Amino acid sequence: MRRDSLCFLIILLIACTWSTAALKDDIKITLVEKQIQNLQADGLTLALYLKIENLSSRPCFFSGYSYRFVVFERDFIQYPLSSLSEGIKIESRSSTTISLPVKITYSYLFKEVPGTVGLDSVSCYLMGRLHFSDGRRERGYVSVAYTADFPIYKEPEVRLLPLQINAMTLSGADVLFRFKLINGNGFDLPVERFDYELYFGGHSVKKGRIGGDLGLQAKSEKEFSIPLLLNFAELERGIQGLLQTDRLNCVLTGELEFRPYLERMILPLNVRESITIRK
Repeated sequence: MRRDSLCFLIILLIACTWSTAALKDDIKITLVEKQIQNLQADGLTLALYLKIENLSSRPCFFSGYSYRFVVFERDFIQYPLSSLSEGIKIESRSSTTISLPVKITYSYLFKEVPGTVGLDSVSCYLMGRLHFSDGRRERGYVSVAYTADFPIYKEPEVRLLPLQINAMTLSGADVLFRFKLINGNGFDLPVERFDYELYFGGHSVKKGRIGGDLGLQAKSEKEFSIPLLLNFAELERGIQGLLQTDRLNCVLTGELEFRPYLERMILPLNVRESITIRK
């Protein structure tokens, strides 16, 4: 390599180092919030919100980013440099907030990082670079690194309990149907709505909505009851005979609506069990 070319390369490298160092003095980046978004049975989005402050006396432009997402010391997802066509202008002595989102699919996570199967939550970290320009040319980047965690969603479980017959006559029966709602997740489930239809031996006996405090704390269960005053004359034939046996084929269908992390989720229910009859 010619001497003048080598000198030019050294000067260029020094200039880039100075540029990046100067950029760190001009730009301050702060983690504002870590947010779980779009939580569904198959995955979620983990979004990190960053505040970018321009401390310099002239405008700058957020021009691009690259980052990698690490789980259990393994590169789980890598985002190559993504440039913004126009860039986001940040005026002198002002700030803006951006989001770095990571979409996580549980099936892919369990395949690539088997150690995450069965966990309530997973620790991770994000490492990357935010690039800046002066509107005409690139000025350099600022490195960022943040730790976070995200939940592994487990579908709530419904378990039917023995049917309690309090009284039964030739014309009807006073019955108490009970079930448990089980939250196996490491986070609370604020339940907002529980619509149901109940069947005994294939016959519909009641439909409605359960009210009251339906919320479930993390790793907890709650018992619910539905009182039934059955009029045999108004129901399909055969109900009376079914209640005189020791066991009953029961079906509970419906919809459970809850909002973990403020995300609306709907769980369709279709629970079929043979339950004990207690008299």
